[in-house]
Amino acid sequence: MNDIKQYFEREAEIKVKKWLANGYIVALIGPRQVGKTTLIQKIAKELKIQTFYYNFDDALLRGKVKRDFYFLQKDIEARLGISLDNLRKKIFVIIDEAQKEPSVFDYIKILHEKYGAKIKIAVSGSSSLELQKKSSESLAGRCEYVYLYALSISEIIKAKLGIKSKTSLFDNIFDPDFNLLKKEYAKFYPKNMDLYELLKEMLVFGLLPGIWSKAKDERFDYLRSIVSLYLDKDIRAAGLVKELENFQHLLEILSFQVGSAWNLSNLSTQIQTSVNTLRAHRSILKNTFVLNFVYPYIKSPQKSVVKSPKCYFYDIGVANYLAGRERIENIFDSKSSGGILENIIIKSFEAWNSNQTIACKTYFWRNYEDREIDFLVEKAGKTVPIEITLSKEIVRKKVSNLEYFMKEKKCHLGFIVYPGELKKIKLQNSKIIFCLPWYLW
Repeated sequence: MNDIKQYFEREAEIKVKKWLANGYIVALIGPRQVGKTTLIQKIAKELKIQTFYYNFDDALLRGKVKRDFYFLQKDIEARLGISLDNLRKKIFVIIDEAQKEPSVFDYIKILHEKYGAKIKIAVSGSSSLELQKKSSESLAGRCEYVYLYALSISEIIKAKLGIKSKTSLFDNIFDPDFNLLKKEYAKFYPKNMDLYELLKEMLVFGLLPGIWSKAKDERFDYLRSIVSLYLDKDIRAAGLVKELENFQHLLEILSFQVGSAWNLSNLSTQIQTSVNTLRAHRSILKNTFVLNFVYPYIKSPQKSVVKSPKCYFYDIGVANYLAGRERIENIFDSKSSGGILENIIIKSFEAWNSNQTIACKTYFWRNYEDREIDFLVEKAGKTVPIEITLSKEIVRKKVSNLEYFMKEKKCHLGFIVYPGELKKIKLQNSKIIFCLPWYLW
């Protein structure tokens, strides 16, 4: 397999360039260590204009801006050697972790209003709620949001093996062309063994860009540093929780329950903390992108459905570090093995879906008859059920669950995503299940 490239070509890059070109402020939002700064700086280099970068993780910088509302402008002008009023060339201003100094958004508004034709502006942050709240208050109508997560499956395969799909399944997920899928499958098939080895690496180490530039024996050290950075900078330093040990214990427990239901009463007993505290922790974990939740499909009047959401990590490598799953054998032996692949599949879809003009709604479905669908995608009245499994063989129960759901909800198409071959299962009444190799997802 080829060596991994230093820079991964990100699908979100197109959106960032589009909004910058159209004169908008771009807010690039996502967890720590997913490549936000790398992406913005790469675009800045391509623009070939002078760039001014400020990182509000720096407490000294935050202090200067608090004391002097116009500090950034004075700093830019000092480095340019002229006032912004006399600026004749375009410049690019990048503000990282912008949510950590709220007053900067009011200044960005002024900067854009007065000098928008000369200055391109991008802000980034790792807190969804704070960044969106502060930017929407000050920058309404001037700002466009772009979301960046850990690498998608297609981004890793393109960088690692040099294979790129011509079409995205997600663009046609409600009505895919099986003949086109066969052509894509034929293109990937010669690399089948390499792809399976790549899958095993992803299952253990996750999909963060920084992981792939590290030797295998250094990757868990890298993941440990990410967890420590998150707990120290985003949680402790911000004073978001009073008892950090309980917060960290919650993360560790959830790392053993990837893809499982968020059960407040059970978690409260395990951690010995109140349900209200857990709700607060959940809000923090969601707003800092560490966890995301897939909610149950309960549109049917049927009452016998599970109502707790399922919980996934922003990167499965982080969960594996917390749970001590250091080898592929630990993955296959784990009770969470199915949830680990689900985490990768679902987060890859989210990376695409979150930047769509009209996003699909996503759910899971489970009833008390032990029938379950891992993932549902819905848009414009159409629903596609998706089962996910690490088994290379099609498990009869997966087919049965899909058949049951498709009949009840009147769906014509379903998917099984797995490490096997591309094939089609025909059901009654022209219903079809596509058995899709994970790398075509």
